[in-house]
Amino acid sequence: MNRKERYSHRYLGNGFKVSNDTWQTHLNNNDLIVGSSGSSKTGSIVYPQLKSLQDSSLIVVDTKGRLEKLFRDELTEKGYKVKVLDFVNPENSCKYNPLSYIRKNKDGSYREQDIAKVAAALIPDSSSVEAFWPRSARRYLEFFIAFVLMKLPETQHNMSEVAKFYAFYVGGGDNSEYVNSFIRHHQNSLVAKRHAQICGEKTADKTRASILTFVSMALAPFEYAEYEEFFKYRYERRYECKINFGNDKDDDEWDYVDEDLWDRIDEEDDGILTLCDEVVDIASLGREKTVLFLNISDCDHSMDHIINLFYTQALQTLISEADANPDGQLKVPVRIIMDDFASSAVIPDFDKIISVVRSRDIWLTMCIQSFAQLESLYSHTQAQTIINNCDHIVYLGSNDLESAKFIGTRVNKTPETILCMDRESEYLLESGKLGRLIKKIPSYGFSPEEESEIEMGA
Repeated sequence: MNRKERYSHRYLGNGFKVSNDTWQTHLNNNDLIVGSSGSSKTGSIVYPQLKSLQDSSLIVVDTKGRLEKLFRDELTEKGYKVKVLDFVNPENSCKYNPLSYIRKNKDGSYREQDIAKVAAALIPDSSSVEAFWPRSARRYLEFFIAFVLMKLPETQHNMSEVAKFYAFYVGGGDNSEYVNSFIRHHQNSLVAKRHAQICGEKTADKTRASILTFVSMALAPFEYAEYEEFFKYRYERRYECKINFGNDKDDDEWDYVDEDLWDRIDEEDDGILTLCDEVVDIASLGREKTVLFLNISDCDHSMDHIINLFYTQALQTLISEADANPDGQLKVPVRIIMDDFASSAVIPDFDKIISVVRSRDIWLTMCIQSFAQLESLYSHTQAQTIINNCDHIVYLGSNDLESAKFIGTRVNKTPETILCMDRESEYLLESGKLGRLIKKIPSYGFSPEEESEIEMGA
């Protein structure tokens, strides 16, 4: 496949499109969308991306479930697989098991860095509390996760089991021998190292209780009854069992096949039953065209840390998938559209990640309400790094003065002029060029067939 066939383009304004071929544009494909509530971030930016999608996979936030309903049939006709990860109605969702993305080393041990990333995503640093508290809590969480992975059978490797072990460990009673006997046989493991640190800290009871509060809050979503199946382990390695319908069913032979899967078997066919059909396989987005809709509540933020854990693992998995290919790129490029990017938890090391994804054909679109909102979660330096790694910034309008000053500097206008901008217009900033005022794409009214003469972005 040549580059012209591999890369299409995306629409960022009415009468403006830009090629996704970074060799042609000499720009990265990261976009920063800035606009207050009601400025049409979804209708004018996300909707056209889905409508014109043809060259990449996509992970996109769908807060009301509307986009999936609008585009499922259209995307399927284009040859896309369509999946939904529903954090609002988990009974309608694919499954997501965070522990299935913790990789193994050649010797079969679990990668300690991956365990640490899960803990960091669930208990991120915060500007509102001293770093001591979340970092101490992460040591506990790393211990709990590592213990579950090493001690329990693979079918119990999920965060619900981590929450149960946490309750067992802190609940009192005689649990020390259960843990110590395991550590004696695994003295060089992460379990042993973190347990030694925990036991070696001479902290007051109130301090320990405060640390454990952070852990308890991080694990709380995994204890909700509604999400028990959502996080359940589903043999993500494509564990298969051959079905011989010519023989009678042998109870001993079939104990491990879930009863609710029988109705999915074609009884006229000797086939293979794959137990992980319902599991989100992030790496597959880099191999075959897929759209994954994330149904996220815009008024209930109890799952924010889980969503940011998903983003963290998605980026990590796609980077690893690209690095495993001879050319260091994904076979199918992947764009991740992060709506309300700065309204929830922090993605660890995001300022570093955004600077290295370009060569791997991983593209990011971040939607924020203002630059100040970005700095409320990331430090000033980190926020500037994120902004600097977006070669296209679309300003849809807001009442934030600092954002108006930033845009005004780029387009040679006063902040007052920016704040009084017509809400049917937008400012489009492209690296290396003076920003321009253009018309927005009509909200939910975009059609590629109607765009006959469109200026290329570079």
